[in-house]
Amino acid sequence: MIPNWDEGTWDSGFWDEPTAPVSSPLPTKTKKTNPRTMAHVVWSYATRMTGTRVLRKLPGPDEEFASVGTSAGLEKVLTGQPVGALIEIQVVPYNEGGDGSASPTKTLTVT
Repeated sequence: MIPNWDEGTWDSGFWDEPTAPVSSPLPTKTKKTNPRTMAHVVWSYATRMTGTRVLRKLPGPDEEFASVGTSAGLEKVLTGQPVGALIEIQVVPYNEGGDGSASPTKTLTVT
């Protein structure tokens, strides 16, 4: 197989080097759970991902997204969220080749 240099893609079988996940997972739901200070985030699988980094932004005080942990699965419960706050969530798939692109932002109000 001859790699296409213009596309900037490396075939992991040809080069024997891992490549980052190719698609961005999409958080499919964010919902309140009990007790009130928790949020349950669920997302879809991204090709070749081995884990997911979960990012949260609290609009106002936070200027950028910050990591609130990782998950080897397709969901994570975020604890200690401020009641009444509007939080924004993104997920980023990763593997030994690096990070994939961040998902679109989903918004949740913690009540």
